Amino acid sequence: MSGKQDSHTYLEKSHWPISHKRWARIGIVAGVGSLLLIGFAAGSIHFRLRQATKTHPDPQLILVLGGEPERESKGGELARSHPDLLLLISSRRPERIVYQRLVASGIERDRIRLDSTATNTLENFTTLVEVLKANNIQHVYLVTSDYHMSRAQAIGFWVFGSQGIGYTPVTVDSAKPAEPTWKIPRDIIRSWIWLLTTSHQI
Repeated sequence: MSGKQDSHTYLEKSHWPISHKRWARIGIVAGVGSLLLIGFAAGSIHFRLRQATKTHPDPQLILVLGGEPERESKGGELARSHPDLLLLISSRRPERIVYQRLVASGIERDRIRLDSTATNTLENFTTLVEVLKANNIQHVYLVTSDYHMSRAQAIGFWVFGSQGIGYTPVTVDSAKPAEPTWKIPRDIIRSWIWLLTTSHQI
């Protein structure tokens, strides 16, 4: 009986507390390591963004994150003031309507590119990385609504920035309230997952 009690006391008072402490140490080391890795990655991206905008101080393309006609109108406004730039719209709005609207505003049809691949903001960036790199685009005007810009820039930093593509934000005023703040960390994590699970490296 005494032996059973001694064994029980050992398991209760000695074995498990040591295991908990060990896991706590592992957790701390993993947490610190992750923070250092994220910090290193962010520093590397900052450097690449500086290099991109230094090499191409003026944007080479107008990129509109679609979904709202007002964003397309702002993109058209930029296109009229920068006649040498192509206008790329990432949107699932009907192609005929988008082209009609922009051509009617004075933009030549052959300057407009419409990509309907993306289904969300993250994909607005990830689906265009290879297209931009293939055309040696390292700096774009990034056009979206004011309530959407913070999240777009957070994603752009990790997705475009990791590939050496800089961006100059162009905000479209709207009457809509700001997005919930939780969407930003959610999409940052999704951007990390994209980086870790694809062939794209920082």
